Amino acid sequence: MGSAAPRPITVLVADDSASLRALVRITLHSQGWEVVEAATAEAALAAARAIPPPDLAVLDVNFGDTGPDGLAVCAELKADPATARIPIVILTAHDDPAERRRAEAAGADAFVGKPFGPLELTEGLRRLLPARPDAPALGVFLLDAGAVEPAVLENALAEQRESVERGEQKRLGDVLLAQGSVSTTALDRALLEQMHLRAVNLQGAKARVLIVDDHLAVREGLKSLIKGEDTLELVGEAADATEGLRLARRHQPDLIVLDNEMPVRTGIDALPSFRAETPGARIVMFSLDTTARERALAAGAHVFVSKDAPMHEILASMKPRHSGPAPQPSNITLPRIPDVRHLRHAAVVMAIALVAYVGVFLLVEPVLGASAGVFSAVPVVIIGGLLGPEAGLVGAVLSVALTYALWAVTGHAIGEPVVLLGQGAGAVLILLLGFSAGALRIVGMRLDPRRRRVQAIAEAVRAFSGI
Repeated sequence: MGSAAPRPITVLVADDSASLRALVRITLHSQGWEVVEAATAEAALAAARAIPPPDLAVLDVNFGDTGPDGLAVCAELKADPATARIPIVILTAHDDPAERRRAEAAGADAFVGKPFGPLELTEGLRRLLPARPDAPALGVFLLDAGAVEPAVLENALAEQRESVERGEQKRLGDVLLAQGSVSTTALDRALLEQMHLRAVNLQGAKARVLIVDDHLAVREGLKSLIKGEDTLELVGEAADATEGLRLARRHQPDLIVLDNEMPVRTGIDALPSFRAETPGARIVMFSLDTTARERALAAGAHVFVSKDAPMHEILASMKPRHSGPAPQPSNITLPRIPDVRHLRHAAVVMAIALVAYVGVFLLVEPVLGASAGVFSAVPVVIIGGLLGPEAGLVGAVLSVALTYALWAVTGHAIGEPVVLLGQGAGAVLILLLGFSAGALRIVGMRLDPRRRRVQAIAEAVRAFSGI
């Protein structure tokens, strides 16, 4: 016995304008979707509560002069547990910030301003579906380009369906050409646009990312990383699990970066809900509490990444996976691969610290003489403290070399200061100072979770500011 054909996507279209409903109906029929129409708010509520319910709902704001408007219908459907999960798109002729805020307050998942094109509408609806269908159908491209009238396309679609029922396989383009309803040039152009969009979706699609973290600085740091990546696209951010679930339900992201320690509800507690709402999303648990790793993976996280990990490791965990089986939960240690952007930031920090040292040396040298070289310890401590022990050692070597150069420029002999760098003991002291500053930074973060949190926030702020 063959398996039953999958149920087509059903969309509720509620608008008091018969012509607009017809345009949307024909557009969605071109996509192979079913359409349920409603001309009043009452009819829209009844259709949304049918069994089975629609997969999507498109509501106009105004339903004439009587009865509730589309926003009231939206709010009522979102308040009802039986219909709360239906994604709702609001249509309005008043595309302004105030109207968008009203739509969001009512619980709308998307907002489309009139007039809109068939392609714009189809793409907007596709983004709300958990398993996004293929690129828009040929008829949508023809409608969007104005190459065919809606009524003509509807007749062609009906003829195509009849041919399928007779066991024939007529393509929509062939039906339109046989009817003389579309030119060969317009048809070829629409087919090329469709092929191009499919290629973009398969090869150049960006992973859509949702950030859920109660710290603004951390969210801003992650946003700066995402903004610089061609393969990532931010679709939303939330400060708690409740708002995060609402946005996840609305946007159906490919990737969710989820904090654990949040007010009201922790990320681990919310993980099963996120998995249920976004079954296709990859979830990265992003927390300072490394003791929560096993619990996070057991609750459904795909990867656990510590907030004090280097930025390039955090970014690596967010890279999209275009092919292969769904990632299995794993306890991984991401490799420390040098990242050009990370190295550039480190170089900028070192340069600023060393240039500041040169300025201080030249300022106090007329008074202290060659002993102004003792200030070389300052950039070493700064570099080691901010960038770690390895960078601290590099900063120490550069600081020693720079001090030698400054002594030569100002006419001082090596061995003149109190710290005898020329005899080697002072140079070793500076090297140890740089390494110790970096080591203390790491040890301090491991022993003091609160300091680790502050440091993670500082790392994010530095990334956001471009330092």
